[in-house]
Amino acid sequence: MIVGHFAFGLILKRADKSLSLGLLFIATQLSDLVFGVTGLAGIEKINIVAGTNTVTSIEYAFYPYSHSLVATIIWAALIGLIFLIVPFKSGQSRSKTALVMSTAVISHFILDFIVHNPDLDVLGSGAYKVGLGLWNYTYVSYTVESLLLLAGLWVYLKSTKGSTLSGKYGMPFLTMVLLILSAVVTFMPAPASVQTGIIMLMTIYLGTIAAAFWLDRKRT
Repeated sequence: MIVGHFAFGLILKRADKSLSLGLLFIATQLSDLVFGVTGLAGIEKINIVAGTNTVTSIEYAFYPYSHSLVATIIWAALIGLIFLIVPFKSGQSRSKTALVMSTAVISHFILDFIVHNPDLDVLGSGAYKVGLGLWNYTYVSYTVESLLLLAGLWVYLKSTKGSTLSGKYGMPFLTMVLLILSAVVTFMPAPASVQTGIIMLMTIYLGTIAAAFWLDRKRT
């Protein structure tokens, strides 16, 4: 998915309201953030191939360190361990906070499994790949992603309360921006190069995470 991963961050905020939404957004997009580094460094590889699917035209050639199931579990365990050891301020027990953050990391693979062609590496060896291929149905894919993000927004707004103008309307506005950006990425032609595509998505993700840190402080 493109921005649908953020929905799990919005939903999981209800499980531990003391966690910053920005941290939850980092966790839900951790696989893509890792790939932003490994992809630009040439460690992992994607290709732009017309007709791969109707949404992205991207062939996922080699990315076992960021997106394989084994790697996702390892990243989730690492994040969970950090939140078990480091004394983050939280209204919940460390174990529950760690579980929430680990769940957010694993959610990325679950949603990718729904939309990707059978190119998601399970073991990291390339021997066994999975994917249901929802990205082959452009309008259905965009509708599902949009509804998921709106459902996440609804849960978040029901779980928190804004007392200022930005607190009340900031997150709905950010969600609308994400839906527009998702439409642009979904329906626009493929980027000129892999590097351009990665930089574009990383800009969207990092900007959204920064906004989430700020807007979440406006709600209680």
